[in-house]
Amino acid sequence: MNNPHPPSNLDAQVAFPIHPAPIHQANEDAFDELVAVIEASQGILSILIAVCDDRLFRDQIIQRYETALSPPFFPVRLVLDHQEPSLRAAIDQWLTAHSGIQTEPRPLMLTLTGSEALMWLNLESEDEPTPLDKFYGYLQWTREGLREFPYPIVLWVTHRILKQLSRRSPDFWSWRRGVYRFMTEESQVMPQIPLPKDSFPTIDSQTIDSEAPDSLNLPLADLLGLIAKTEAKSNIPTAALAALYDQLGQAYARRVNNGEATDLHWEKTQAIASFRRAIELQAQFNLASERMNSLRRLGAFYRSQSNYPSALEYYQQSLEVARAIGDVHGEGTTLMNLGVVYKDQGKWNEAIAIYEQSLQIYRAIGDVHGEGQTLNNLGTVYQAQGKWTEAIAAYEQSLQIYRAIGDVHGEGQTLGNLGMLQKQQKNLDRAKEIWGEALTKLHPDSPEHATVTQWLHSAAQPRRGGWQSWLLPLGLLGFLLWNLVRGHWLLALLVGGLGMGWWVWRRRR
Repeated sequence: MNNPHPPSNLDAQVAFPIHPAPIHQANEDAFDELVAVIEASQGILSILIAVCDDRLFRDQIIQRYETALSPPFFPVRLVLDHQEPSLRAAIDQWLTAHSGIQTEPRPLMLTLTGSEALMWLNLESEDEPTPLDKFYGYLQWTREGLREFPYPIVLWVTHRILKQLSRRSPDFWSWRRGVYRFMTEESQVMPQIPLPKDSFPTIDSQTIDSEAPDSLNLPLADLLGLIAKTEAKSNIPTAALAALYDQLGQAYARRVNNGEATDLHWEKTQAIASFRRAIELQAQFNLASERMNSLRRLGAFYRSQSNYPSALEYYQQSLEVARAIGDVHGEGTTLMNLGVVYKDQGKWNEAIAIYEQSLQIYRAIGDVHGEGQTLNNLGTVYQAQGKWTEAIAAYEQSLQIYRAIGDVHGEGQTLGNLGMLQKQQKNLDRAKEIWGEALTKLHPDSPEHATVTQWLHSAAQPRRGGWQSWLLPLGLLGFLLWNLVRGHWLLALLVGGLGMGWWVWRRRR
C-alpha cells in the first residue's frame, strides 16, 4: 500500500489543513442530553450510543461526563477485546473480576470503547469473520443477556460503524435509548437525527459523482508527485492542476470510505482540502461543469461521514451551478443526492419534495435509469413513513424500469427494499424469498449484496425469548420427572442438571 503521507518537501505544497473552529453548540447540546439521560438511568439498563471519530476528543468527552456525574455514579471504563469483541462478555468479565463492587453504594455507569480499532483488524483466513463482523454479531445475538446489567451503558462507535449498526445489529439497535453525535473542532457538528425507534434499514440509490472520461485513477503517491511537479514548473496555477486536485480528493475519499486510511483524521482533512482547492481553481478558470461535479463529490464525502449540514451546503452549491449553466441532467442528479441526505435525517416531507423534482427532470429528459433510481429512493421514504401502498407502487415502477433496461443490480437493490417492507409487515417468509431473489441480482462484491445477505442471515436465526426457546427446558423437565418417578435419581439429576445449566448459559450469552 502506498504511503498516504507525502515527503516533507511535498507537504508544504499539497497539504491544506483546515483551521480549527470553536466547538459547535450542537456538541454541547448532545453532551447535555447524554448527561441528562445517564442521570435518569440510575438502576436501569439504558443503552446509549455515542459517536465520535476522534479518539482524543472522545476521551475528553468521557472524562468530562465522568467528572460531572461522579457522584452520584461510580464510573467504569472498559475496552472491547479485539478478538472476541462482545459487549456483554466485557461487562461480565469486569464484574466477575471485581466482585466486591456489589458493596459500592453508588450506581455503576459503564463506558465501552475499542470498536474503532476493529475496523483495521483482519484475520488471516478470509473464511473467518472479521473482528468487526463479530462485534455486530455479538450485539445482535447477546442483547437479551444485557438485561441483567441495570446500568447506563455508553457504547462509543465511529460514524462509519454507526451507519452499519442498524443493519447489522437491528435487535440491539432497537434497544437504544439515544444516539449522541460529536464532531471534532475541525468540522461542523451534525445534528441529531430523529430516527423512529422501530425504523428499518433500506438501500438508497445514489449517484455520488460523474467520473471524467480521462480520470487518471493514479495511486495516491503518484498523484502527489505529479501535483508537486506541476506546481514546481510555474507559480501560476493551471486548469490541469484543478483536475489533479479533484483526483486527489477522490483518492483520499476512497481510502477513507473503504477503510484503507492509515491516519483517518489526516486523510479526511486532506480529502476535504483537496476538493476545496479543486473547486477554487475551477472557479478561477471558469470550469463550471467540472466545478459542479467537484462540489457534488465533496457533498457526497461529507454525507459518507454523516456530516449532513456540510453535505447539504455543497450539494446546494452544485445545484446552483447546474442550474446556472443549464445542465438539466446534473440538476436531476444533485437533487436525487439531496433527497438522500434529507431522508438520512428523517426529514420525510423535504425528501419527497426533492425526489419529485428529480423525477420530473429525469422523465423530461428521458433518463429512465435516473427515474428508476429516484423511484427506488422515493419508495424508501414512503416505507419509513409506514405508507405501504405508496412504497410498493414506487418499488414496482422502479423494478419495471430496471428490468426494461437490463439493470440487474438496480433490480436487486429494489428487491432488497421490498423484502424489508415485507419483514416490516410481518411477512417473514415472503421477505426471505424476495431477499433470495435479490442476491441473484446484486453484484457479489457490492455493499448491497453484503447488506441483503446480513438481512437474510438475521431473518434465518432463531429469536431468543419466543415460545420456541422454552422447548428445551420443558423437555428436560419432562425427562427429569419421568426418571424421578421411575427411580433413576442419578441419571435424572446428572442429565437434567447439565442440560439446564447449558440452557441457562446460552440464554445469558
